Order: sequence, then structure tokens, then C-alpha cells
Amino acid sequence: MTGKGLGGFIKGIFVDTSEDDNQTEVVNTKNTPSIKVQPNTTQVAPSVQPQTEINKDIVASLKKTLEDANLEGYDYYEFVKAIETIDMPSEEQKFKVAFSVIVNLPGMSVAHLIKTADHYTEALAQHKKDFAIKFDQAVKANIADLETEISAADAEIDTIQKRMTVLTEKRTNLNNTVQYNRIEIERQKTDYNLAYGIFESNIIENKKKIERYLKEK
Repeated sequence: MTGKGLGGFIKGIFVDTSEDDNQTEVVNTKNTPSIKVQPNTTQVAPSVQPQTEINKDIVASLKKTLEDANLEGYDYYEFVKAIETIDMPSEEQKFKVAFSVIVNLPGMSVAHLIKTADHYTEALAQHKKDFAIKFDQAVKANIADLETEISAADAEIDTIQKRMTVLTEKRTNLNNTVQYNRIEIERQKTDYNLAYGIFESNIIENKKKIERYLKEK
């Protein structure tokens, strides 16, 4: 298995990037597009940088979740949108002015705003569950599976190291045997030369003696 880079991890969760042929889809559930990660072609561990702002794709996905969950009629969602358009010195004034504009609408009340606010909280909670599923699968694909490969590589390295130990010991024994055999063979060569010299000398001396002692008359 080859490692998957994490450069596009967050973006892949919230943004549909299916046009990229190099991306890998992990899961697909409502409102939160599949987690997709960019292959890490450099194989260099990314440095961890301090986060200075929330990822814009996360913000956009959560906003879309609230938009998709919007109920018919005027409720908490429209109320908050209205507050954002009011220019007042204090937050309290903004809330009161926004409510004064809608207070006479059918069914409108503080209780209605609070109740519908709970509806959007539930929508966010479902979004979080969907995210957790894809996050766990992304961890498995980009961390757990790679850690399994690391463990397998470590086991293979251990096997190789043990084999190297055995082979090194075997090599040492063979080298010692070679040295012993070399010395033994050289000793036998020396002994042979000595013995040969003796026999050869005897023959030469005997020839001389025969010529000296047994002259033909």
C-alpha cells in the first residue's frame, strides 16, 4: 500500500473535488462530501503549523448545512440573518430591533425562536456525526493502515536482521575454516617438499656412491 498525502484532507471532506483523478474517495454521506486526500508525491513529513484561522471549507459546509435545514416561514435562521444586517451600537439593541420587526408575524414568539434554534442545533449534530464517520475512515486510510504497514516493515526488518546475524556467524565460521585449511595445506606442502628433497637427495647421493664404489673394471 502506498501512503496517501494529507494536504487536501480538510478540503476533501467539505468540497467536491471528484475531477482530480489522483484523489481517493473514502465515503459519501449527505451534506458532507467524501473525504479525499491528495497523494503525497514528495514523501516528506509535513511540518505542523499553528492554526491562525478556521478552514474556510469547514465554515462553508456548516453554513450549507444550516441553509439546507432551513424551515418554511420565519424562524431562528431568518432572525439571525436579519441581525447581521442591523447596524446598532450594541448587540442587545440589534436583537430587540430585529424581533420588533417580526413580533407580529403569525406564530412568532421568543419561544418559537428558541425552539427552531434547537432544530438547527440538531442539524449541526447530524453534520458532526457524518463528519466523524468520514474522519474515522480517513484516519484508517491515512494513518492506521500505514501504521500497519510500518509494523509489517519492522517485522520484516527484524527477520532480515536475524538472518544477517546467522549469515554473519556462518561467514565467520567459514572464514576461520578457510584460514585453518590454508595453514594445514601450506604445512603439508612444506612437509612434502622436505620429504621430496630427502628422497631426491638420497637418490642423488646413492648415484654418486654407486659410481664411486662400483666402478666397472
